[in-house]
Amino acid sequence: MTFVVVVVTVVLYAVATWLHCDFPLGPAIGCGMLLLLYSIVALALYFYIRSHTPKQVTSYLLAMKVARLVLCLAFIVVYAVSGGESTLVVSLSMVVYYLATLVISSYFYVRFEYLLKESV
Repeated sequence: MTFVVVVVTVVLYAVATWLHCDFPLGPAIGCGMLLLLYSIVALALYFYIRSHTPKQVTSYLLAMKVARLVLCLAFIVVYAVSGGESTLVVSLSMVVYYLATLVISSYFYVRFEYLLKESV
């Protein structure tokens, strides 16, 4: 996941430079680190819920995705209200980070559940 944050930041910075836009690295890296920390906590909770109440895993995964969306939207709103520089660029980078973590975490959880079903 850290690799994805670094790659997405570098790609976004390159695109912004190519388009001659200001790309604030601080907020962009903050977005990525926020989602990285969220993913680590969500993964730890997933394994806890999987071991204690396996029937609640589906509900947890759905709640986790909704919470990630709310977290991203709250970050964008707080950044925009606080008057941060290049709000549109930071918002777009947050959306890209959100989509990247959504795809990677969904793939991980589906693959993990598939392998568990296969091994039983």
